[in-house]
Amino acid sequence: MRNRATFPAACAVAMLLQACAAPVQEQRPERAVAMRDSGKDEGTVERIVLTEKMQLLAAQYVAAKNALFTAKDQPCNPIADVCDRVKIEISQPSGSTDCVGLVPEKLTFGPHDNVKKTIVWQIVPPATPNPPNSTFEFYNDDIPGVITKVPGIVVITDSNPAQLKSGKIGNGNAGNKSPIFYNLKNDHNAKLDAAYLPIIVHRIPASPPDPEKFLLCGIPDPRILND
Repeated sequence: MRNRATFPAACAVAMLLQACAAPVQEQRPERAVAMRDSGKDEGTVERIVLTEKMQLLAAQYVAAKNALFTAKDQPCNPIADVCDRVKIEISQPSGSTDCVGLVPEKLTFGPHDNVKKTIVWQIVPPATPNPPNSTFEFYNDDIPGVITKVPGIVVITDSNPAQLKSGKIGNGNAGNKSPIFYNLKNDHNAKLDAAYLPIIVHRIPASPPDPEKFLLCGIPDPRILND
């Protein structure tokens, strides 16, 4: 799958970096679209100006982000308690340290039945990372000295009551703290349409080792569904 996904992923990186964006005719006058901020007092109207160039780049960003989905839907076995085959494949354009993660657009579970599920994500690194010996891992908020706590997977939206809980580094087995795995509990006792964002870091070799020397990989915001 890695080879088949390399081209769209590489193009997605380029689009996100505006490297393969369609040329914009700068000499053409840019038409502004004004939006009124209704939250302000009637006497002070603020205007946000969106140029045609900005709208074009926004459309290209959405197209690039959507190119990073490996499949429309990945069903999780409704009988099993663990959904442990969720791969995030890392791709890099040739000669670049930039990286993107390719992930299924949706994880779907069968009808909610009060049986808790564990979701396990696994990072699949490139065969030849750039630079050599660099690594890819979920962000680990247990790093000594880190003040701002950010989980390896951020739950953007959840249901009420919340279904997604207890996110941790590792594959869920006792003693496993490998940062290429991340696991999250799904209570699976209510309908759910949640969005989440994996936080994957590309650690660059340094001498002496520097835990703060890393890049973030671009990745879309997939969904988790309970029927």
